[in-house]
Amino acid sequence: MTTVSALKQSLDDELVKQATQTGMVVNSRKTKEMLIGSIRRCLLLLSGTTVERVMTFKLLGVHVANDERSMSTQNRRKSRRDCTS
Repeated sequence: MTTVSALKQSLDDELVKQATQTGMVVNSRKTKEMLIGSIRRCLLLLSGTTVERVMTFKLLGVHVANDERSMSTQNRRKSRRDCTS
């Protein structure tokens, strides 16, 4: 495991630990991972289950893509649409 993937996994493990301590459960089947940038080697594991990696998802009504150009274009379109309503 590389240093970056070890750090990433330790942060993910800490998330599960903190959720458990507060009585919450991280559902690894519903959890999605999106990487922005060049690091694509390591897989995310939550409670021993590999988390699905996605290229796009919808967050609070905004479509987010792992391509920064797509993200900014979609945000501008939404802003223009909101201004004309």
